[in-house]
Parts: sequence; structure tokens; C-alpha cells
Amino acid sequence: MGLHAWPGQGRHVPTPSQPALFPPWALTSTSALAASMDQRQGPPESRPAGPTTHAQPKVSSGLSGCDGQDYMTALPPIPSSWSLIPGVGTLARADPGPRKPSRGTRGRNCHIRNLMVKVRDLGLGFNSDEIVLFKYCSGSCHRARSNYDLTLGSLLRQQLIAPGPQERVLSHPCCRPTRYEAVSFMDVENTWQTVEKLSAAECSCIG
Repeated sequence: MGLHAWPGQGRHVPTPSQPALFPPWALTSTSALAASMDQRQGPPESRPAGPTTHAQPKVSSGLSGCDGQDYMTALPPIPSSWSLIPGVGTLARADPGPRKPSRGTRGRNCHIRNLMVKVRDLGLGFNSDEIVLFKYCSGSCHRARSNYDLTLGSLLRQQLIAPGPQERVLSHPCCRPTRYEAVSFMDVENTWQTVEKLSAAECSCIG
């Protein structure tokens, strides 16, 4: 036996042209839920119309702690021998001034010099038009003075030592060759000549 729906009984099925009917309690719950979500989200964020750009994060010299506080790192003290260059903003080591020469640098002003000279101008009696390289020692040796030189200089100034007319007393070392080298050339008779110990090879303060 089939069931028949009486007019006015059963659920109301809305048609496509008729809006759906909801009970009043459903509308009230929906409105309260929407208001709660709006309060959580806050006001809508305004965005620029153009492309999104991100600002560069600011670099901090402190360290952020776990409790939200900033702990500044202690910078090492700047040595007194360093100074700030004006107009540049960088640190540079200050000029300590002239240094006292050490034993290894004493007599460094004594060095070899070069001279191109004709063979006949050497004064050794060779007749040749060739030009040879003559190396000689030159320079001051005041930095290489020893206690002997200082004492001798003091005695000479006080005239406690009086050199004779043909004497020469030096109160400081002399820049002299410590090693020599030979020089070869051809004379006017097309004969090779070699002169030993003619040119300086090394120089040092002697005396």
C-alpha cells in the first residue's frame, strides 16, 4: 500500500525560483560566528596596488636574548698605538717614529756603487779604449761604531791624543770591500787582459 502525502503536511521543498527558508535560530548562530571571526582577524590589511616590496632588515649590534631583551656585545678596547684617520673613518696603526737601528741593520748605508769608466782612466797603465764596469764601496759607517770608536773620538776631541803631521786617526769604521772580483778587457793590441781584485763585489764597515 503506498503512502500519500496530504496537502499541507511534510517538509517544504523550495523551488529554484524560491529562496531557501532557514529557521531563526540558524541565522542567529551564523551571525554570531561571523562577528567572532571578524574580531579575531582585525581590520583588513591595506596592500599597495603595485608589486610587493620588502624593507631591508636593520642590522643590530646586540644579541637578542630568549626573554626578549637585548644583550650588547662588549667590543675589545682599541690599542693606544692605533688612531682614527681623519676623513676616512678607518683605524690605522700610528707611526711609532724613528726606530733605533738593530745590530743587523748597522752599517746598511755602506753599499756598492757602479761607474762606467775607460780602461786607460783606471790608472793601471793599460792602453785600451774599452769601457768597463768599476764597482766601489761608498756610504757612512757611523751607525756601526763600537765602544773603541766612541772612546777614540772622545779622546781626539779632548786633544788627549794628538796625531802627528803624517798620521791620520779615524774614530769610526770605513766602508771597504770585503770581497773583490776580476775585470777582463781587450787592449789596443787585441790582447785580452785580466786584472784581479779590480772591482768590489761586497762592501761592509771595517774598523
